[in-house]
Amino acid sequence: MFEHYFKELGIPTAPAKFGGRSDYGPFMDIGVPCGGIFTGAEGNKTKQEAAWWGGRAGQAYDPNYHKAGDIITNLNVGAWVRNTKAFAHAIATYSNSLEGIPRPVKRSVLPKRQHSHAQRRCSACNHEYSSM
Repeated sequence: MFEHYFKELGIPTAPAKFGGRSDYGPFMDIGVPCGGIFTGAEGNKTKQEAAWWGGRAGQAYDPNYHKAGDIITNLNVGAWVRNTKAFAHAIATYSNSLEGIPRPVKRSVLPKRQHSHAQRRCSACNHEYSSM
């Protein structure tokens, strides 16, 4: 749905890894359909991505991600507005019809997590976990 939305606006998109490393992970674990928008974090932009969205190839999508400079004054307002409108579109679309969303997989037993709460909390943002 988001890919179609951005295509209609002429904004290029690229797939992102969607492996459960954030808040949506537990929902995926029990078969609830999940989706979203990823605007980058600690990874580096490719040449193509820099051409599409600005910035410089080989540099972090967000050089302030989870650092002291990760403050409101460093917000990319254009990207924030674009993505906010995309989410509003998704909410409006799915409030009228759930067509196109796969039904959840029913499971009789929830899967067991292999990690402690502290490990899962750190992995949500891809931080390293240390038991020290």
